[in-house]
Amino acid sequence: MVYKVNNPYLSDRFCALTNSFCQSFALNLAALALLITPSLGQLDTVCNPGGTMGSCADFITTFCTSIASEVIAPGDSAQRCFTASTATLKCDFTALNTHNVSNSISVTNCENALTSVNATCPLGGWGQVSGAPFRFFGDPNTGPCGGSCGN
Repeated sequence: MVYKVNNPYLSDRFCALTNSFCQSFALNLAALALLITPSLGQLDTVCNPGGTMGSCADFITTFCTSIASEVIAPGDSAQRCFTASTATLKCDFTALNTHNVSNSISVTNCENALTSVNATCPLGGWGQVSGAPFRFFGDPNTGPCGGSCGN
């Protein structure tokens, strides 16, 4: 005699009858998978201990997109300076390649890191997504841009 054991939780017919249960079960399973997935891409933010207070939020996207196509060698960086409309504040941004191979930045990582720096570090600082090749610096300073840091 052969016994057939049907698992009602995996049966299409059962799911059709209890669609909301299956959807809920699938969502809970997906949420559980997120919880047990290793924490990749944690954002580390470090604030400057001193300096000029100011917000550089208006220039973050422009900076990140302006350097997105650049290939930056190990230990090298890309910098930009932006002058606020009042010309009493400038924002110096840097993307430093901390890995040992040439890379291009991730615009998403750049924006997330600098947004975090801007929100939590009124005197500027840096942010880096764990494991990602670039450290992003945001530094508000007094006066307009000038010298080797052009807008």
